[in-house]
Amino acid sequence: MAVKAFTVWCGPQVNELKSACAVAPTVEVVSAAGSGAAETLFRSTDAIWDTGATHSVISERLAVRLNVSRTGKIRAVNANATHHCDTCFVNIRLPGEIECPPLKVSIQVLQETYDVLIGMDIIGKGDFAVSHHEGRMLFSFRKPPGGCLDFSSHRPDEGDAIA
Repeated sequence: MAVKAFTVWCGPQVNELKSACAVAPTVEVVSAAGSGAAETLFRSTDAIWDTGATHSVISERLAVRLNVSRTGKIRAVNANATHHCDTCFVNIRLPGEIECPPLKVSIQVLQETYDVLIGMDIIGKGDFAVSHHEGRMLFSFRKPPGGCLDFSSHRPDEGDAIA
């Protein structure tokens, strides 16, 4: 698999890490030969990156716009509440032509400034780094992972606790 990556440069002080992305519902179609093939129509939108989220989310607005097929319900927990929400399968394309295979996401009400929340189900499949350079914040992501990004020389011993 070829390594693909991108970097987003932000302002000097940011409270959110955001990038562009594209999302499409996963639709099975039957070709003339009778075999199933995945055909998708991507919509461009903004995403927020959240290392505190175990799974990715699309907004109710985007779900309606994409006319996704709702596939079930899950119990979602955030800082304010626990609630039940619908799920669906989507394809997500990140900058740098990074394609995420069909992914089960939940459909939730998100802030108006973005329609996708990228969670650890995507972040954990690549290398993710946040940095500050020349007075600006930036973050980079590459997939597949390309090696260890370790900013210290300490290596865990066999008895060390690993988070």
